[in-house]
Amino acid sequence: MHPLYDKLGRYLYNKFKEYAKFMKRMSINKAKLSLLLITSTFLSVLITFLFSELLTFSVYIPLLYIFSLFLPAFGLLFFLDSIRAVSGRWYWGIPLLTSLIPMTLLRDSMFTSMLYSRSFMLSFDSWGIFGSAYTRASIMIFYSLGSVFFCLSVPQANKNKMLMPSTFAILASIAIITFSMDSLSAGFLAESNLFGLYIIFTLLLGLSLMSMAIHYNPE
Repeated sequence: MHPLYDKLGRYLYNKFKEYAKFMKRMSINKAKLSLLLITSTFLSVLITFLFSELLTFSVYIPLLYIFSLFLPAFGLLFFLDSIRAVSGRWYWGIPLLTSLIPMTLLRDSMFTSMLYSRSFMLSFDSWGIFGSAYTRASIMIFYSLGSVFFCLSVPQANKNKMLMPSTFAILASIAIITFSMDSLSAGFLAESNLFGLYIIFTLLLGLSLMSMAIHYNPE
């Protein structure tokens, strides 16, 4: 082989290796950023509560929808797309994605009305759908179970890293299912200890997922 062709071949090979490494770093960064965005759905209540006293109703509502719906939705779309080639269970994250809309509307109807004595969602809910105990319980159960399936959607290489988030997701699901079964017959009692545990486990899920994102490897 002519020396010039040999040099050209080596040059192209080295450039291809550098490009492959760059794309791998981009893939890792995309997955990590996606996971960080997803954590906002589990931490949105805490985030908005912390700033509620400093914000007016007109400012609080957009922030709630941004942290509870839009950021995690983008994160889920990007994350599921990034693991499609390496995880046969990638579609297990779809239930959580679809539950973001009803869960955000529920948070608006429950927590915003508690903080500001009015709700953006309830002003349009003329049929009282989100005021129904059965609707609220169904949405929270669907959301919690969607969180469990999402935690199980990651590639096998990250299964152990997702152990803590999976545990909190399961505990949150058990808490809200038990709470719903115990309280629906007597009315929706938000002051129940089980409901408090559900909120705590959901926050811990978000925090553990944030920690996991830092050490995530998409392969």
